[in-house]
Amino acid sequence: DIGSALRERELLSREDQELLQREFTISDPESVPNLASRLPTLSDPPQIIAKYDTKKSGRPALRCCHCSSRRHWKGYVLRLPNGQHALLAERHCGREAFGLRWEQVENAFKQQVSRQADLMRLARVRQVFPDFVLELECLRENEQVLAYDKFRDDLRRKFGPLSRRLGAEPRRNGRFDAEIRVRNREA
Repeated sequence: DIGSALRERELLSREDQELLQREFTISDPESVPNLASRLPTLSDPPQIIAKYDTKKSGRPALRCCHCSSRRHWKGYVLRLPNGQHALLAERHCGREAFGLRWEQVENAFKQQVSRQADLMRLARVRQVFPDFVLELECLRENEQVLAYDKFRDDLRRKFGPLSRRLGAEPRRNGRFDAEIRVRNREA
């Protein structure tokens, strides 16, 4: 409905809405248009747009734009500053090609993936939240919950010192120490 759509727009920025629509994995990375066969010399680091893992697909390993060999099953699809795309093996070739900047590029991609997962969880929580509030309201009126509250209140009122000691002792060094005093009637 329009009301929930408006609330959703208020909650999410335009970037977050776009992030929710984005696919971070690709099953056929060689189908990406404008693929560069070799990695050009770059002044700025590239941007990772997707991750691929073709090992279980039965297809041959993919050609890496850095080392030019077909020995990599896992890697990233890069968007180069000149608008082209490239396939780069996951760890080793990225570090070789970009040095320490590769860690920043990889971390930025992982943060986007993590942010998308967080937004998806938030959306699921928002869907079930009205049901959760209704359930809490029902619990407040449930006779067993009310009986338990009365029991706890009676325990606090009628056995105040005992109740306070029972509540405080377990917090003391994580132990519950009890002292038993036995009257020596013969003495």
